[in-house]
Amino acid sequence: MRGFSLKKAGMLLAVLFLAVAAATAMPEEKTVSAKYESVKGTKIRIVTNTANVVVTLNGTRAAADLVAQLPVQTTLVERMGFAKSISLPAQLSSNEPTTWNYEVGNLNYWNAGPSVSMPYNHKFDKTAVAVIPLGRADDPAEAEKLSGAEGLVRIELVNLQTK
Repeated sequence: MRGFSLKKAGMLLAVLFLAVAAATAMPEEKTVSAKYESVKGTKIRIVTNTANVVVTLNGTRAAADLVAQLPVQTTLVERMGFAKSISLPAQLSSNEPTTWNYEVGNLNYWNAGPSVSMPYNHKFDKTAVAVIPLGRADDPAEAEKLSGAEGLVRIELVNLQTK
């Protein structure tokens, strides 16, 4: 090809690379308003074949997003012999503080799932991934009954927000 230099080829490749990168880039997380209605104190219930765990939610936006998706019914997933996980139909807010610490009966959100999980024993010192705390079981002993749970799980609203 006459008149086609290495410099032109390099520029063409750079333009093609940028075009492909722009076309395949992951969409940015939507910016959300700082205002939302807190669900702090709202109670939800996790119902399985072995447990009926009532959870009091905290005031995070992620907890409010979870309430907006309820009720959710899906298949329960075992996580490393210490927690049960529940897939969600959509992402919750992930602009929240995360932790690697856990207690039996904590309800946590993992945004890569997206899923919520509840530990039922103290098998590990920390979780395998960073999680966003959403709330706590009113009776952690009921959460321990999740160890034998399998099959369908339902998460539902127990009552309206208490103040």
